[in-house]
Amino acid sequence: MATLDTRVTVDLVAELLQPRPLRATLASLWAPIAERMSEATAAKVRCVANSSQLNRLMEDGMDKPDGGLKEWISAVRTERNLTKTKLGRIRTQRRSASDTATTSGVQCAST
Repeated sequence: MATLDTRVTVDLVAELLQPRPLRATLASLWAPIAERMSEATAAKVRCVANSSQLNRLMEDGMDKPDGGLKEWISAVRTERNLTKTKLGRIRTQRRSASDTATTSGVQCAST
């Protein structure tokens, strides 16, 4: 049994825990999170741009928005809230993935 344990351990270290295969494994795990973070960041940028546009409209005297502007403001607020929720989930997942990797003895590079 000790021979089998040694063989499995040696093979595991030789094949999976070498820099190149380990890097590929970690990259495949982080790719979906990085993609979602990119999408959420783009949505955040849109929200900031919409907020800036709204501030300019208010400064120009549009303090009594018409129906179309009220709908637009509502849509911007909804998108902002969804984006905040998505970013929160992604941060939580990144933290838990990082904690899991750290507790298992593998250090992950933050993206």
